[in-house]
Amino acid sequence: MKRIVFLLCFIVLCKTGIIHAQGTDMMRSITGRYWVYDNSVWDADHNVVYTFLERMNEGQVLAKGTGIYLDDSGLFKEVADTTKIGGKPCSGSWQRENDHSLKVNCGGSIWYYTILELKEGAMVLRITKQPLPAKSK
Repeated sequence: MKRIVFLLCFIVLCKTGIIHAQGTDMMRSITGRYWVYDNSVWDADHNVVYTFLERMNEGQVLAKGTGIYLDDSGLFKEVADTTKIGGKPCSGSWQRENDHSLKVNCGGSIWYYTILELKEGAMVLRITKQPLPAKSK
């Protein structure tokens, strides 16, 4: 009986370590790269899901439209042509929330980026804005 409990505990610990390592690898896979906006669709829960494609440099993003850049050190930069977005691209910071989500502070707003899928050269994510605090009476 002790062997079975030991083996079960060992398997659970190994799987937890593997899952954490995969999440860490995911964050490494998106940082230090330029991501250009490709399209957006509605999911089954009526939330907007965005697709971003990896690009080699900022010029390729600007040629396509708008995108983002996440620096390894926690800097966030929106990459966009000011004439296409009607304003100045924002920059700020990002931090990891968990294995599949980021908290982005940009332009005085806080955004949550939840990575739904990461494939070779493509990232599918949901972007939500932090709700405004409730007004006190």
